[in-house]
Amino acid sequence: PVAIVGHVGTLMRHEIDSNEPSSPAERLSLQKRWEFNSKLRTGEFELTPQQRNGVAAWKEYEREAAESFLARYSCTHEWFPGTESYVPGRPDDVIRQAKKQVANDPSFVTSVYDRIRQDSYPTSNMIGPGCAIFRWLQVQLVYSLEYIRRHGPNRKDLVSKHVQNDVIDAQYATTALLANGLASDDRNLKSI
Repeated sequence: PVAIVGHVGTLMRHEIDSNEPSSPAERLSLQKRWEFNSKLRTGEFELTPQQRNGVAAWKEYEREAAESFLARYSCTHEWFPGTESYVPGRPDDVIRQAKKQVANDPSFVTSVYDRIRQDSYPTSNMIGPGCAIFRWLQVQLVYSLEYIRRHGPNRKDLVSKHVQNDVIDAQYATTALLANGLASDDRNLKSI
């Protein structure tokens, strides 16, 4: 059997509905017997209409998630003085310091959370490093800072396909923080 950890959105929904952390993520994993479809090996596999619809819905979700990330990225500099005028290629001390603050100061992350929290979400005193909501915000801030480092603040012309890949990486990174690790050979994901 393989334990499949749910999507970070599922873990966050659990926290919103139950007011309890989703960590360790393995506790909420799907316990299913995994069977390899032999038609994948032979090239005979074809998606059913329901599966094709599911793939189309997932692609639309990822497109919307990329747009949402770009909206968050475009205002991230407001929380980190000095990043609003950062020019890519210049010394990135201000970015490294901001990432360090996000990684090492839970009270900073919860202060950002307080400013953006929706009413239906748990209050900041109910979240912390063992919560998917906290880790999701932490990863979003780090990824946004990385975008500022690479592209400068508030760029509107970034290619959505590349952003979609980074959004997926951020979802994996969030889950990895809750599951105590992730096996990946993705150079970009490792560098964040």
